[in-house]
Amino acid sequence: LDTPLALEVQEIMKSGKYVPDEVTSKMVRERTSRDDTKDGYILDGYPRTMVQVEHLEDLAREHGFEIDAIEVDVPREELMKRLTGRRSCPVCNEIYNIYSKPPKNDDVCDLHPDTKLTHRSDDNEESVSTRLATYDAETKPLVDYYRSSSRLKKVDGTGEVEEIY
Repeated sequence: LDTPLALEVQEIMKSGKYVPDEVTSKMVRERTSRDDTKDGYILDGYPRTMVQVEHLEDLAREHGFEIDAIEVDVPREELMKRLTGRRSCPVCNEIYNIYSKPPKNDDVCDLHPDTKLTHRSDDNEESVSTRLATYDAETKPLVDYYRSSSRLKKVDGTGEVEEIY
């Protein structure tokens, strides 16, 4: 999207920082108010701060939902490889990883051989390190919060995608 809000969010993400709580919560509220969420929904990457938890708790009460949180546990070294090695096809959105799922030919989509794979500007070691440090400072307390309320489920995130799912 090319809305001013979308462009602002993209610039923030490129720097490796999180989008401000109020902006993120507004986006979540808007999206979860659509008809296709009336029976529930799964949020990936939200909430990330205790302020967002408060917003989500309010939203869940308004919608009549209960929250269960899932922590997908992955060692830091593996996260760094997954994120810095990620590549995608701009045509079909197929995801590759130079470490774990490389394309047959370097930097070219297997399904679209004339298409060069893209690498997100925020998938570099510096930005990923910033995101992980922010996670430690702001998001890790959420794990304790949901664990203390018996709503946290922990999943080993080191297997194959289908196995983790």
